Amino acid sequence: MAIARLSMKAGMKGRGADHAAYIAREGRFANRLEQGEKLEATESGNMPAWATDNPQAFWLAADAYERKNGTAYREMEIALPRELSSEQRKELVSDWVSQELGTTHAYQWAVHVPRAADGGEQPHAHIMFSERRCDSVARDPEQYFKRYNSKAPEKGGAKKGYGEFAGQTRTAVKRRQELVDLRDRWAVMCNAHLERAEQPARIDMRSYADQGIDTVPERKMLPSEWRDSQLRQDVLVQRADKQLAGEVREETQVLLTRHQRNIEGTRIVYHKEYKGLFKAGRSPSETGFYFAKQYREQYLRTQMGKSSRLTESKAAEDAALSASNNAEEAVQRIRRMGLTAQSTLKEWCETHKVRAWMHEKGLNKDPELLHLDNAVQILYKEYQALKDDAAEKKESYRKAKESAKTDRREEHKAITERFDNYFYHSVLVGAAQIQQEINQQAVQESERKRRLAAQPEQTIDMSLFEDNNTLNFGGPDIDLSTENKKSEQHAQLWSKSRGMEM
Repeated sequence: MAIARLSMKAGMKGRGADHAAYIAREGRFANRLEQGEKLEATESGNMPAWATDNPQAFWLAADAYERKNGTAYREMEIALPRELSSEQRKELVSDWVSQELGTTHAYQWAVHVPRAADGGEQPHAHIMFSERRCDSVARDPEQYFKRYNSKAPEKGGAKKGYGEFAGQTRTAVKRRQELVDLRDRWAVMCNAHLERAEQPARIDMRSYADQGIDTVPERKMLPSEWRDSQLRQDVLVQRADKQLAGEVREETQVLLTRHQRNIEGTRIVYHKEYKGLFKAGRSPSETGFYFAKQYREQYLRTQMGKSSRLTESKAAEDAALSASNNAEEAVQRIRRMGLTAQSTLKEWCETHKVRAWMHEKGLNKDPELLHLDNAVQILYKEYQALKDDAAEKKESYRKAKESAKTDRREEHKAITERFDNYFYHSVLVGAAQIQQEINQQAVQESERKRRLAAQPEQTIDMSLFEDNNTLNFGGPDIDLSTENKKSEQHAQLWSKSRGMEM
């Protein structure tokens, strides 16, 4: 999708040449191209004679001769549409530079195409330009960046100033408005190029609030932050939520409008796909609420199923349960072995009562009895150890289960809040707007009926019509029967007259 982004930056003295090498991917920045990035296009223009073939010399001179704490360059960083080809993007940037800088400022620009997080292209342009204005005066590098001499321009440096109000002191509000106007002009030109390329994508440089979109804007991330897998995953989830929010918002408005038309036309349609969500007597506000609630439940199921946190906690819970079950099985196995050993020992004592009695009195230690008794003792100790281990495993499982439950509760809360922030309230707001329109229409209709009811009732005096053949409007009476006879005589005369019959 086409991304709407344009920022304006100022580069201080001493940074111009280094930044020019950066955008041209020269010197120490050439290794960027070895990492899979493409330098799609680069160009410079409006340079003085001594830097026409070497723009780097211009920025070196700006770093050397601009006034202390002065600005060596300004830069526009602009996101370019993926939908355009390489040549189309180059043409777009060239047209933009011609429109905004013309022949007034020395410039250098480049188009970079690194790999985006989704595997696609991320084309963007860096447009560096000097605030010094070009004129017909030939100046050497040192003079070019001196203070401008309004009385004798050939003795001073090139005049500084960019934009419609170049050289004028402006408030922060006016400077901000200039940037807004610049972004609007970019949107117009970019969309014109997209339309020319027969691409449906468009950009809108307005904020979400100005567009009426109830969503949280994505925070710009540094490359170092983007390399963090967790932060990157959060951004990707946010982008997916935005896309889903737009789809749901559009579908909601369509369905709510359809629902209202059905009610106004007294024709109620049962929508099977929404389980009878639209019913007679249900307002758009109620419909929007249930519709958003249904989508929230669907969204929760999907996101809970895809949550890596819940996957990990569920795996830990399952592992703890498996360990606890295995430990309990080991305890039961040793317990059965111990009971068997005890039963064997008891049977031996019953069979060899004399030997058992002598052994017990200490008169003769029987080796066979000692062996059986020793086996019972060993199994008992192992039973106690396994029993303690099973208790620990059971406690570990309880904690893992509680932790998983906590994770599910927290993840449920986080996903719900994310859903609500993106489009739940938007659905309700949209429904409320439709309900407000309905209420206004109802008020207008009630007011119309009230005005009609307040008007005096007009009645007709039927005494005016005493004779069916006579109409009395205050003048002489007219005998309609006489008039009818005259009409019949006139029709007979007309039929006997000569003429062309039709």
